Formats: sequence, C-alpha cells, structure tokens
Amino acid sequence: MKKISDIMLLWDLQETEKNMNKINKQYKSRTSLKDVEEARALLDGIERSLKALEEELNAQRKVLRRLELKGEEIAEDIQETNKQLYGGEVTATKELVQMEKKLKLLSEENGKLEDMVIQQMEKIEKKEKELLGKRSQEKETQESLKELEEKDRQESRKLKGRYRKHKVSKEQLEAKITSELLEKYAYLKKKAGFNVVAKVKGGVCLGCQVSLSSSTIGSLYTPGILITCENCGRLIFQQE
Repeated sequence: MKKISDIMLLWDLQETEKNMNKINKQYKSRTSLKDVEEARALLDGIERSLKALEEELNAQRKVLRRLELKGEEIAEDIQETNKQLYGGEVTATKELVQMEKKLKLLSEENGKLEDMVIQQMEKIEKKEKELLGKRSQEKETQESLKELEEKDRQESRKLKGRYRKHKVSKEQLEAKITSELLEKYAYLKKKAGFNVVAKVKGGVCLGCQVSLSSSTIGSLYTPGILITCENCGRLIFQQE
C-alpha cells in the first residue's frame, strides 16, 4: 500500500524533471549560442573572402611584374636601337630608315605599356584597400566573437548550474520514493511524458480540468491507496 505522501513526493519529482527538461531545452536553444554560431559563420565568410582577395592580389601583382619585365626588355631594345642609330654603326640610308621606324614602334609600344602598368598599379592599389578593409572587418568580427563566446560560456554555466541543482533534488526525491512507485511512474511517463501526476482542487483534476465523481473524490481521503483520474488516467492527490 502506498501513502499519500509518496504521491506528493512523486509530484515533486515530476515538477523537478519538468524543470530539468525546460532547462535542457533552454540550453540547446539559448540565444547566446545562436549569436556565437552566426558570428562564426560571418567570420568564416570573411576569411574565405580574404583568401580570395589575396589570391586575386597575387595574380594582379604577377601581371604587373610581367608588364614591368616587358618594359625592361623594350627599354633595353630602345637603348640598343638608339646606340645603333646614332652611334655611327649604321650608315646605309635604308637601314637607318628601318631603324627609325623600329624606334618609333618601340616608343609607341613602350607608351602603351606604361599606361598598362599605371592601370595595373591602380587595380592593385584598389584591391589592397579592399583587402585592408576586409582584414579590419575580420579583426572586429574576431573580437566580437570572443565577447559572444564569453557571454555564451556564462549563460551555459548558469543553465548547467541550475540543471545540476534540480538533478540533485531529483536524486534526493527518488531516494525517498519506493521502487515500486518509481517503476509505475516511469511506465506512465513513457505514455504521458511529464504529465503522470496531477493535483485535485475543488473536486476538479487540474491535469485535465474535468470534475471528478464523488466516489473518486471520497477515495482521495482514504490513506494508502493510489487514485487515478477517471478521465485522463493521471495519478491524482488532493491539494492541501
């Protein structure tokens, strides 16, 4: 035979487990964790952008270097042509005319190349500014992430602390309840979740809000027996 006090202890156990379940849900869906995840995703995107920018910048620098090397080649060619043209090495009129044409073409090519170099340098400068801005954004996001992670750690510790307190209470309550009643509670909980035990107030089961029969209400005052609601099947006891 079970005592009414056992049912009340079972009620306390049920409420404790409800609180534990609620805290567990809060822990999994805590806003601070979502903020951290969003910041990490943002930082990951920034780092990918940085990598792409660095690759683009390196590629543009290689283009600039090729243009500069080409310019050096043309400058040497112009110097050599000038030497031949005005150094007295060539005296034939036809050859002199050809060399003048060559020098003109080289000068035009060199001018175009210088424009290309300037344009490429401008592209690189623009990309460097973009990279600098992205690195600044990365640093700010990293600092923000650290703050959010610390906030989440604090929130996590708080929730874990509350959970541990309820867990201790649960263990203490289970130690006071008979194994037979705990087994029945566990069996009913598989069907009803955390809604196994309900209080009765004013002749009404507070679990389903249905009025109980007079015979059921009378049984509530009989010591040592388990009473269930005739409507919802919960274990019930009279609220004092």
